[in-house]
Amino acid sequence: MKTKIKNYLRKKKSQFLKSKFLVFVLGATIGVTYTYIYMTAPLLFQSITKTIEINNRASAEVVSEIVGEEVQAPSLAKTSPNTHNGIEGLVSRYFGADALIAIAIAKCESSLDPHRIGDKDKQFYKNGKLYGKSCGLFQIRLFPNRPNCDYLLDTENNVKYAKKLFDKKGWKPWSCYTNGNYKKFLIK
Repeated sequence: MKTKIKNYLRKKKSQFLKSKFLVFVLGATIGVTYTYIYMTAPLLFQSITKTIEINNRASAEVVSEIVGEEVQAPSLAKTSPNTHNGIEGLVSRYFGADALIAIAIAKCESSLDPHRIGDKDKQFYKNGKLYGKSCGLFQIRLFPNRPNCDYLLDTENNVKYAKKLFDKKGWKPWSCYTNGNYKKFLIK
């Protein structure tokens, strides 16, 4: 009987030590992974930023070939969001590979004026609220279930919402795209 108990205890001790070792290995793996991510995240962000800049340059070259004129790629440089370079950088960060067309549309819609209010002749009231006018950099029309004009006059909010519209509907919400006028703004 003693031998059976000893064997049983050895077996359980071995299983316990194995499970304890596995918990240690798992904890160490999680710790190393966290440290690796924490240490490499800035490098990864720099790498992604460089990749976007390279893609923007490549996109500019392709657009240049199509249009037959030189087109300059937008920069991701961090400058004030209300300067033209700052706006182009902001649009580039949100739109990535689609930044060239996005910037051309913003230039066509508002001349890169983040405080522009347009389409005042298309205003209408519904349930006591004013809709129809277009606000901000991308001239986003006010419709029910869309942000108000004060929100859209903030440059970054406007770019974020424009990207959200683009992700849902492509470039169709912008008349400068559908009528082709944006093409004039691809050339610098």
